[in-house]
Amino acid sequence: MQSAAFTIFAPRFPEEGGETWGDMRFSISWKASGYADEVELRAVRGAPEDLAPSQILELLVADLRRRGRLQGENPDGRTPALLFFEESVRLPPAPEV
Repeated sequence: MQSAAFTIFAPRFPEEGGETWGDMRFSISWKASGYADEVELRAVRGAPEDLAPSQILELLVADLRRRGRLQGENPDGRTPALLFFEESVRLPPAPEV
């Protein structure tokens, strides 16, 4: 299990003439993984290391080609990300003003 870390990022504290305590925001982010049983947990822990960024890009480009969203030469790094977003993320329509 990894140890938890807590860090405050602020240019200067109020005592040092910086922002007031009312100007500061407090945000906590926590990530947890749940497993059905010990077998699943062992399978995940024994999985190979994460994919390298180049492998992720190759998989993303291959998926976009299968979907017919990308043809021709391999694009720059930003194009597959934007196409993937357009293909995969469904945002609600903008409210009428």
